[in-house]
Parts: sequence; structure tokens; C-alpha cells
Amino acid sequence: TAWADGIPRALMGERDRKLFLLGLTEIDYIESARNYVLIHARSLAYIRRATLKDLVSTLSAAGYARISRSLLINLSAVHYVERQEGGTYSFRMRDGMTLESTGAFRAGVARILNGMGQGPD
Repeated sequence: TAWADGIPRALMGERDRKLFLLGLTEIDYIESARNYVLIHARSLAYIRRATLKDLVSTLSAAGYARISRSLLINLSAVHYVERQEGGTYSFRMRDGMTLESTGAFRAGVARILNGMGQGPD
């Protein structure tokens, strides 16, 4: 993992027993899978031994946001956001995937959207 100003420029992920260096701008979202994470980039998934909690603290300064217990999204990979009932949101990603926020992360997601100029009325 290459670092600049305390923020990684890339994450290492494994696919088909090969290691790939994935630039942070290439990554769409990261999903927890127990003691591993699945890094979704270029419509493919790569595995890495890490916890989502550890990555949240590292990647939040790089434009990533946690929208649920198991999802960390790259805000620059969001195509649009749609408000849902109950104060949750659907995030349509550039790869066509739709990811749902959860109520437990409502306040944090609203804060992020307000900071992007797209918050609730």
C-alpha cells in the first residue's frame, strides 16, 4: 500500500491467487466479510484480510463513507443518491450497483450528504 500524507493511495486485493494494487479512485465500495473485506473495483471483487472498521478510519479522509455496518463507499463513485422511507438512502454507483444505507448510520450519512450539498430538506 502506497501512502501520501497519512492516506493510502491504493489497497492491495487478491483475486484468483494474484495480488492487485487497486488505486483508491478505482474502488467503488468495500464490503465486510467477517475478518476480510471484499473490495469492489472495475466490476470485480478482490479480497483482503482486514476489518471494515480499520479501513473506515484510514479511508474516511480519502473520500470514503460508511453507510451501513457492512458497507464503505467511495463517494466519488456515486452516480446519484435517492432518499428512501425512514430516513435511509439508496446510493447508485457508477458500476450500476445500488447500495442501501441503514437507519443506524442515518445521522452520519445525512452529515455527509449535507457536506456534499445534497442533504435532506
